[in-house]
Amino acid sequence: MLWEEAEKITLLGVEMYAYGLFIAVAALCAAAAVFILCRMRNRTAGTAPLLVLLMLLCGGVLSRLGYCLMNRSLGYMMPVDTWFWITAGGWSMAGVIGGSFLAAWLTSRILRQDTGSLLDITSISLLLFIIGERIAERFIPGFNMSRPLDTEWLASSFLAQSDIYGSYLRSYYICAFVALALFFVLLFHYRKAENGETWIIFMMLYGSAAIVTESLHYDYFLNISFVGLEQVLAGVLMLCGVVAAAVRCRRCGTPLRIISVCLALAAMGGVLGLEFAIDRSGWNRFLLYGAMIVVVLIPFAAGCLMIRRNKQRGTSAT
Repeated sequence: MLWEEAEKITLLGVEMYAYGLFIAVAALCAAAAVFILCRMRNRTAGTAPLLVLLMLLCGGVLSRLGYCLMNRSLGYMMPVDTWFWITAGGWSMAGVIGGSFLAAWLTSRILRQDTGSLLDITSISLLLFIIGERIAERFIPGFNMSRPLDTEWLASSFLAQSDIYGSYLRSYYICAFVALALFFVLLFHYRKAENGETWIIFMMLYGSAAIVTESLHYDYFLNISFVGLEQVLAGVLMLCGVVAAAVRCRRCGTPLRIISVCLALAAMGGVLGLEFAIDRSGWNRFLLYGAMIVVVLIPFAAGCLMIRRNKQRGTSAT
């Protein structure tokens, strides 16, 4: 039971769950970002409230469903009527992201808004929620930590924690820092981007980064053998971003678009091989993670190249 393990804090004389408090603050920050960005892009009245409402609804439902469907040891063994007992089990970040994208699409259809613009706004605001959620994970014992560390200097650093079984990396701090960096990158890009472009960059960049960060912690629940299912979904997100860039960038030429998609598929296969080596071999993990970073950056670079060339040729044609 998640609520039995979660840490409690007292704030202004009120006892509450620290994880829940951080999640609430993170959701409020994401909602505030939606309102601010909608105003910046002159979205019609009612767009921001509806988008926030649907993000909460769709993100929450798909996050819980994703966890229950992917959890081999708990999820699908539970009766369906217990799937929505939110005090039992956990949540899926991939479900939050997918549900939020669905919310943006539904909002665009209901209010006849530009879908790409709402997906851009959703992508940036999502990163604020992810930052808060990752930090909140520190209040749940044994949650989002790495495989046992075998490097002494890292095991004794502030990024690690120890128990009777060994030392583990506090990977939630790394995940939060990466999300914060991506937030500023996307916010800077958003100012001069075309509608839908920031969303594509989010899928490619966050997907690539999440492939690595999801590998840093060993998911005891959402996994098949040595592969974390959230890591696989991060790879799918990255692939979707490259495919979206290829579909959008028709001026780039067919060869570049095909090569870019093939590179994304090859990167996913390469990551599986590297993940196997990290989990099952004694090879240096720093080298393996360095190789993984290079592998996931290749399709991301190809996707960015397509977007850039499409803009250049569009300007030339104009």
